[in-house]
Amino acid sequence: MMLLSIIPAGLEMTPLEINFYQSDPFYISRESKRVTSMPTTHYHDAYEILYLVSGELYYFIEDRTYQIVGGVILFINVYDLHRLVNVHNTMYERLSLLFKGSSCTIFS
Repeated sequence: MMLLSIIPAGLEMTPLEINFYQSDPFYISRESKRVTSMPTTHYHDAYEILYLVSGELYYFIEDRTYQIVGGVILFINVYDLHRLVNVHNTMYERLSLLFKGSSCTIFS
């Protein structure tokens, strides 16, 4: 994972819209696509583990920007603002796992 000090023009974390998503206790998905299903900055009431299988993306989490490539795993805390941007508009594949603390015994 590489923390970027220079953000490409137009990708700053200055959202015009912020969305909240109510999460299920446990959710997992695998997607291959060019366009994200969540183009705006958002947050949710669950932890998120994202594994980028292939491709290259920029991920904005709170006040940090990450350029990630296939093989990288991200952990996003509950209520952290985040957004995914596919700068090159190329195919990527990702696995996402969302879970609430109450759905996992390691948090009790």
